[in-house]
Amino acid sequence: MLLAEKQENSMSLSLGGTSEPSDQTPSDCFIIVSTPIGSMVAVANDSFLLALYFIDEDRQDEWIEQLSTTAVQRLNVVLELLQQELQDYFNGTLKVFTVSIGNVAKTKFFADVLQCVKAVPYGVTKSYGQIAQEVGNVGAVRAVGAANKSNVLLLVIPCHRVVRGDGSLGGYSQGIDRKAWLLHHEQSFLDT
Repeated sequence: MLLAEKQENSMSLSLGGTSEPSDQTPSDCFIIVSTPIGSMVAVANDSFLLALYFIDEDRQDEWIEQLSTTAVQRLNVVLELLQQELQDYFNGTLKVFTVSIGNVAKTKFFADVLQCVKAVPYGVTKSYGQIAQEVGNVGAVRAVGAANKSNVLLLVIPCHRVVRGDGSLGGYSQGIDRKAWLLHHEQSFLDT
């Protein structure tokens, strides 16, 4: 999978298949979803969500063309559920995503980090250090940051909820303004 940081700089995305022409119809599907903070692309097979990230709207046609080499632009059952859950999330009525997700971690450590991040409750933040402690490696604060940066299942694995130890936002591969917006959005619906 392509690291989230490289998505806007590169037009390459690997979904586990080949990018060479094939007589077979791709089994992966993708959709573009409009949100209050920009368009997102979602990629899924018939069982799991494989990717969800923001895209540069000026290059949306390029993304569609690139994704069309390995996936079909249409809804499937996973993307239908995701589309509804995203709408509910941005309306402030969904606090936990239930869509099934594929394994996107490259190592056991990254998988452990992303599992801990997925468990961070709506409207709550944890520090990189707290996540490192939860995975049993207190010295791995930078590695936790790297795992968050590689997360291609944004919002569903809420890496925007991971901040610096001093409470400042830290980084966000999809833009610090989006991270601030998402945290504020969740705080505003926390008690509803």
